[in-house]
Amino acid sequence: ALPWIFPPIPTISAPNFPQNSINEKLTYSIDTVSGFLPVFSDQIKVYTIFKPKPDLIALNKAGERVRSGGFTNGPFKVSDIIYDWSANSGDLQKNIRVNIDTFDFQVTSNLFSDPNIISADNVPDQTEAVSMAKEFLEKMGYLSDNLDTENTEVNMFSISNNSFIPATSLSNAQIMQVNFFQNNIDDLPIYYQKPNESNINVLIAGGNSSAQIVGANYLNQTVTAESSTYPIKTIDAAFTDLKNGKAYLASFDEIGSEIKIKDVFLAYYMEPTAQNYLTPIFIFKGNNGFQAYVPAITDEFVNK
Repeated sequence: ALPWIFPPIPTISAPNFPQNSINEKLTYSIDTVSGFLPVFSDQIKVYTIFKPKPDLIALNKAGERVRSGGFTNGPFKVSDIIYDWSANSGDLQKNIRVNIDTFDFQVTSNLFSDPNIISADNVPDQTEAVSMAKEFLEKMGYLSDNLDTENTEVNMFSISNNSFIPATSLSNAQIMQVNFFQNNIDDLPIYYQKPNESNINVLIAGGNSSAQIVGANYLNQTVTAESSTYPIKTIDAAFTDLKNGKAYLASFDEIGSEIKIKDVFLAYYMEPTAQNYLTPIFIFKGNNGFQAYVPAITDEFVNK
C-alpha cells in the first residue's frame, strides 16, 4: 500500500507541558490485559481554538455578568483587557478578575483568614457542592454548551499553612473543588494539566450559616470545527518517548520506581493558558496513580 500522503499543513507547537517534578529514574513494563500495547490509527484531526474578536461593549457585558454573581463593586481597570470587581459578603472579601476579550475569569478571596472556613462549619457534601457550582456559573451565563455538566469531579481538600492538601474524607474536608470538563472531541476526552482537575473549577467552603463560593477558575477555550489531519506516532515510538523521559508525568504517588503500564489511549490536551490548536496526546496509565502524557503528532510537524 502507498504511504498516506498528507496535504500541506502548518507545523504546530508542541504541547506546553509544565516541568516534571519527579526526578527519580523510572522503569517501565507493559501490563495491559492483552499483554501488548494497543494499536491506533496513523492519523488524527487537530482542531483550531476559537479566537474572540474585540467587542466595544465587552466591558458592559462583563459587568452585567459579574453583577449577577454578586460582584457589584467595580469595574477597576487592571489593563486594557483585564478588569476587577469585588463583592461584599460578610467577613469574606471576594474579588473577580475578568479578561473582557475572552470573558475568562478568576475568583479569589481571603478564605485562609475566615474562621468559619477554617472550622469547616456547614461544608457541603459532593452533591450539594456540584449544585452550588452549577448555580454560580449559570447565574453569570457561564454554564456553556461545551461543558459536560453530568461529568463533574469533586476534589476534597483540607487547609494547612495557607495551602490545600488532599482530604481523605468529607469529615476532614474544608474545601470542595468542583471541576467541569469539556465535551469529548471525536469521542476522545479532553485532558488538563492535572488529570483530575480542569481549567474550569469552583471552590466551595463552609460559612457562618451556609456554604459559600470562595474561589473559581474559568478558562474555557472553544474548539472550532476547523481542522487538519496530521500523522501520529506509532504506539511503540510513543512508548520509547516515555522511556526516554520525553513525557510529562501528570500524576504519580511516588511509591517505587517500577511502572507497570495498564492502559494507553488517545486524548486531547487543553493547556491552562491560551493556545492556537487542540493538540492530541497519548495517555499512559499505570500503577500507583501513574499517568503520563506523550505528544502524539510526529516530530516533523511540530515546532521545537
